[in-house]
Amino acid sequence: MFKLSHLAVLLTIAVTVYSDDINPYRDCGYHDVTNVEIVGCPRAATRCTLDRGGEKILNITYDSVSPNVTYDMEAPCDRGSVIDHLSYHGTLPAPVTCTGVIVSKDDDTYNATFADGHQELIPLTDLTQIFIYINGNQFFPVCGTVSGGQCAGDLFWGNGILIADTQTGCRSETGVEELKVLFSDLEFIGKCSSRCNSAGTTFKYDPPINRNGFVQNE
Repeated sequence: MFKLSHLAVLLTIAVTVYSDDINPYRDCGYHDVTNVEIVGCPRAATRCTLDRGGEKILNITYDSVSPNVTYDMEAPCDRGSVIDHLSYHGTLPAPVTCTGVIVSKDDDTYNATFADGHQELIPLTDLTQIFIYINGNQFFPVCGTVSGGQCAGDLFWGNGILIADTQTGCRSETGVEELKVLFSDLEFIGKCSSRCNSAGTTFKYDPPINRNGFVQNE
């Protein structure tokens, strides 16, 4: 069972990582822009370095693997939002870990259904996503900019907490197979002012993972 003490640990790690040096909100223009890149990080077990303009600011060690992750996201938006709901469905390989930190600057796209009924893809660029894992659970802050369509130029930001399907999976031979969104807050600021929540969404790993990497099925 996921306990409040586990949430406290997640938030403690998030505060440690979520500093002025690697603050995704700063990258999005809330403060002076600070470009932070991850250096020397293949998908195997490794030590990575966060680098800012040649200045090494943080070393991160994690064992990451890239299972096929099936995303099944539906995020209804608050009443009065320009967007009625967001969705994201698909399966693709993605780096994950049991305990550690993974930083991504990859672009992304959401499917959006607007309050007036029309649908549109929302492309997101200049993304900074920091995924903090502990015992298979995940906390993330994210922000970026909408680069096209009706919402072009809007600021996108969000954060969320995902809970592993078992709190013993990382130490077991069966592993962690699924994460479920306990809480999320996804917001567009600008022309498409909207606030959405994907609580209940599931992400599934194939194969499952544990602290040794992929679960080995005999």
